[in-house]
Amino acid sequence: MTVSERETSVDIAIRDFGLGLSADQFERIFERFWRADPSRSRERGGTGLGLAIAAEDAKLHGGSIRVFGEMGRGALFLVTLPSDSGQPITDPPVDLSQQFRYQL
Repeated sequence: MTVSERETSVDIAIRDFGLGLSADQFERIFERFWRADPSRSRERGGTGLGLAIAAEDAKLHGGSIRVFGEMGRGALFLVTLPSDSGQPITDPPVDLSQQFRYQL
C-alpha cells in the first residue's frame, strides 16, 4: 500500500498479487455480490461486497476507486480522495507490512 499526496487530492494505491482479472471482469468488479470466481467455496471466498462498499465509500467522500491489472499478474486498486483543505499530510506513514498481515 502506498499513499501519495497531490495538490487537491490523496491517492491510496493497494496492490494485490492474486490471479488478476480478465477484461470483462473489470466491468463488474464493483457490483454488489459479484465474485471473480463464483465457484470458490466459502472457505476461500468472501461475499462479493467489499469492493462495492469501498467504491460507494469513496464516492460518498467525493472520490473514486479504479482498478488496473491483467490475468496472471494481480491488480492495482487506486483510491483517489479529495484533500480536506489542501493542507499537507504531516503524519508519518503507518507501516502495515507486519502488524496486519495474514496469509490465507
